[in-house]
Amino acid sequence: MKLDQYFYISKRTYKVRMNNLESPIYPKELNELENSVIKDCFAESVINERYQVGCLHHASMIRRWIIENCNGGNHPSGEIYISKHDLKTLLNLCAKVLQDKSKAEKLLPIETGYFGRGQDYDELYFSKLNYMLNLAAMIIKFLDENKGQHYFVVYEES
Repeated sequence: MKLDQYFYISKRTYKVRMNNLESPIYPKELNELENSVIKDCFAESVINERYQVGCLHHASMIRRWIIENCNGGNHPSGEIYISKHDLKTLLNLCAKVLQDKSKAEKLLPIETGYFGRGQDYDELYFSKLNYMLNLAAMIIKFLDENKGQHYFVVYEES
């Protein structure tokens, strides 16, 4: 298992080359569609820009939730994409646990055997939840403010 969990906001950009092939003759009503499809259909390269926006250390409860809910229960072998919906769900779970700490073990349990650390629901556990709550809120706000810009959220461990 990995020690550090990183959160990134990524943006996928396509560099397009024009199609120099002659296009078939389209009916008049499809001219606009022809212009966009035929001329812009070849992606020359895909550019992924990636910006680290958060990092947690030994946050097994967050790791466990992401693996179970965003990666089908499979241990990560690289990047895990987190949807905005999943991020909102995680934010709400963090808020519920911070509001009623007795719900911690049920809603966001610590991953057993995680680096030899015990099952302590202590101040460190709750400070990591608070950090995740604030991080998730910031990312959701960013995604809302930049709709249509091809941004997405990535989780990775090292």
